[in-house]
Amino acid sequence: ESLTKGFYIDAFTNDEVNEYIKKHLEEFDRQFFKDLIENNGYATSFYNNCFAVMPIDYIDEEMCSIAIINSLDWSNNDWFYTVKERKPEALTPELWSLGARLYARMSGDVNEFLSMTPIEYRNIGYYSEMCKCNFNVGMKLTDNKGKIMNSIPDEVITIPFVMNLLNQDLENVARFNENALELELNYTDKNGIKISEKIWQFVVKTNGHMIRYIDLNDERIEYFLDHYDKDSSEYRYAFKSKYKVYLKQQNNLEQYQRQQKREENYWNQATTLMGISIMDSIINGTNPTSSIDLINKVNMNRSLYYLPIRYKGKVPEEYAKKYDSEEYLEVIYRALGIDILEEYDNVFYSVSLPEGFVIEKETIYNYIIKDQRGNTIINYFYDSKIYDREAYVRSINIPEYLQERVERELCSNNFKIRKHIK
Repeated sequence: ESLTKGFYIDAFTNDEVNEYIKKHLEEFDRQFFKDLIENNGYATSFYNNCFAVMPIDYIDEEMCSIAIINSLDWSNNDWFYTVKERKPEALTPELWSLGARLYARMSGDVNEFLSMTPIEYRNIGYYSEMCKCNFNVGMKLTDNKGKIMNSIPDEVITIPFVMNLLNQDLENVARFNENALELELNYTDKNGIKISEKIWQFVVKTNGHMIRYIDLNDERIEYFLDHYDKDSSEYRYAFKSKYKVYLKQQNNLEQYQRQQKREENYWNQATTLMGISIMDSIINGTNPTSSIDLINKVNMNRSLYYLPIRYKGKVPEEYAKKYDSEEYLEVIYRALGIDILEEYDNVFYSVSLPEGFVIEKETIYNYIIKDQRGNTIINYFYDSKIYDREAYVRSINIPEYLQERVERELCSNNFKIRKHIK
């Protein structure tokens, strides 16, 4: 009495249930498989998905349409490949176009979905769908497809083609290749002025946040900095971190590679140190210590410490055009006598503190730096969770006896600002 229709739908992916259905297909009609697709989110996934099980007569445009409506998750595409193998004539041009939007993506240099698509269905509309943003259970995806435009024939990539994509959604630029980005766009603006610019310039000028999806070079950096100030949200949230990586790659590739290696090694180091800390906490009944606290403790005798790269406070108005928040914090560190040795990773500087300066842990996430007189000059946050690691300076309090020196450093031209020189 437990073997109801609902039981078979809910337990479809169980190997024994799946095998039973395959051997007793006469017990399961077409409506069963419709209900299965609509009510079991995994029915269209894996090698033994419902299209691998159902009688071939059931596989038609209607069944495929039900499947694609219920399989909008970009990773839930196994059923499409199964239909292509068992009954390709059930896949209409419209289904191929929708499949291209939902399921096509680059794996290395291979676009598997494009490779299996019949040539007669590879038209402009199909390629356009392939380059659009798609959704994963309701969340817009921008970069999971990679530079999928690299797999499209060059003759397809024209001004009308790329502008159609941008007019629908500027974030479609995430899939554009260099050929598309460098196309020349000619138009007349609302004031009657004739404009000639590259596609990437049009996108950046329209919305500076789109720079996050465009590879940087000297020309693009100069153009962006001409249009957006360092105190703009476009600079802070879309450009700055990308720009830092670019500068490291261009100016000191060896140092950048060392930092990347440290990033990879951090997790091993953190896991090992946290393992020691957890064992110690079990034995002694204390709370585990964060990995950076342990590293700082090990390095204490060498006066080597780790301080945040990021500053969450507001840069004073008189300095906001000269420094972004990270540059401002770097000047403050140096003005206080904190010697920055290098960027240890993308979260911390490796630093040497002046004599008498100490770091104290106030709470599980909050730290303070005190000078030799006991003044709290820096308050910073650090969350050591491996899956969500973050650190930033919350506030800076310059003691009166140091204010003149700090102001002198901020106003001087000696600090090497990390900016693009035209």
